[in-house]
Amino acid sequence: MAGVLYSIGVGPGDPELLTRKAERLIRSCPILAAPGGRDSTSYRIAEQAIPEIAGKPCLSLHLPMTRDPEILQESHRVAAGQVAEELKKIRILRFSH
Repeated sequence: MAGVLYSIGVGPGDPELLTRKAERLIRSCPILAAPGGRDSTSYRIAEQAIPEIAGKPCLSLHLPMTRDPEILQESHRVAAGQVAEELKKIRILRFSH
């Protein structure tokens, strides 16, 4: 079994409106991923609500804002591969302890 992927929304933009469930899941994840990594708006919102995530690894996914289907498909393929590799690593860590 590989690691688990959670897709977590950060709400309307106010860190105080992040749900308790979102906070719990973000705190429990060994690695975070965000379009644009730590420079993304979503990461900064989460970090304002949960300052301790600054110490966690963050995978930066390149997901361009475009309507070009070929660019979107390729960027999604690459991002999915990045996430899959991290999930495999989590599995290895989980079973090696």
